[in-house]
Amino acid sequence: MNASILRSCDRQKLTVGITAYFLHGLKAGTAVKTDKRGVTMAKYIPPEQMATQQIQAKIDREFQRWNDIACSGCQDPTWPDGVNMNLVRNHIIYWYKLLDEKQSADTQTSLFDMPTREVMRRPVPPKAPDQYMVAGCKYSDRLNGRCGQPLVWGVKGEYRA
Repeated sequence: MNASILRSCDRQKLTVGITAYFLHGLKAGTAVKTDKRGVTMAKYIPPEQMATQQIQAKIDREFQRWNDIACSGCQDPTWPDGVNMNLVRNHIIYWYKLLDEKQSADTQTSLFDMPTREVMRRPVPPKAPDQYMVAGCKYSDRLNGRCGQPLVWGVKGEYRA
């Protein structure tokens, strides 16, 4: 979907619905702005050029995603929940690394020792077994007999980040 579809919508309700659908599928680092005509435009921002607040927002979103998978499972038809949880965990590690690089680059060296403000950060979620599946979810039975190794079943909310 592109911005020209958004321009062609005359009804506000339809525009809002398409805009919400459009914004839901954006890549990480996409800046969204609305021009004076009400047209929503998106511009990709490479992660290296993101501001600290943008990176922190990505970290928060990945934590939410990890918790959603840990509590409700996921819909991936090929991979167990544990693989997806570990993938999101790797995303969190990547964003934290990028945040550390950004903050160390923004820090100016001084001759005077000034106390630095320590930022509290959430710990990285634990690594889940790759064959882990959340039991009792809507899509818990999606891998029936298709997985080569036996699945490790867990209860909703067993893992928390």
